[in-house]
Amino acid sequence: MLLFFKKIRHRLLTESLPAILESKFSKYLLYALGEIVLVVVGILIALSINNWNEDRKEEVLELEYLERILTDLKADTRYFNRQIVECNEVMDLSYQNIHKAYEEQKSKEDYIALVGLFTDRTENLVVQNSTYLELNNAGKLSIFKNQQVKDSLIALHRDYQYAASRIKEFNDYHGNLLSSSLRDYPRKYSKKRAFIFDKPYMFNT
Repeated sequence: MLLFFKKIRHRLLTESLPAILESKFSKYLLYALGEIVLVVVGILIALSINNWNEDRKEEVLELEYLERILTDLKADTRYFNRQIVECNEVMDLSYQNIHKAYEEQKSKEDYIALVGLFTDRTENLVVQNSTYLELNNAGKLSIFKNQQVKDSLIALHRDYQYAASRIKEFNDYHGNLLSSSLRDYPRKYSKKRAFIFDKPYMFNT
């Protein structure tokens, strides 16, 4: 072992620097550096591919959520259109009921027709927000790359919540008002008791 190190020492002292660089040690060192560079390049390529795959997965997932949200919005649009038609019908019937209540009911048929105009149809706001809630509860709204889309979606569901609370307040008020008015309203205004009112004077308002 000592002889081996003596030979190395003798060689270092007797050979020039270019000769040392050309030695097997330098070649091994350069080979090792080359291997390190290759490994690093390979790792960087693998990371790039992995990042590309992750980005691609997120893009696919983003498109899936956008399609689901679009489906929800189409369903909401159809629902709102139906509600608008129904609300207009209810308002029209209520208008007729109020005005005809001030007219004279001369027969049982007139009374039944009047009561038939009365409606207490109310419905709280029900929207298709399952996709939004899923994203929001999981903290995944950041999946949308377009900031305007994300902001618009958040604003829309904030408006939904506000509208739903106001509609519920109105329906609760309407229900309470209806209950109190029915307690104080003449008993003849009930379809179940229509058969009782068989005298002409009973239908005079």
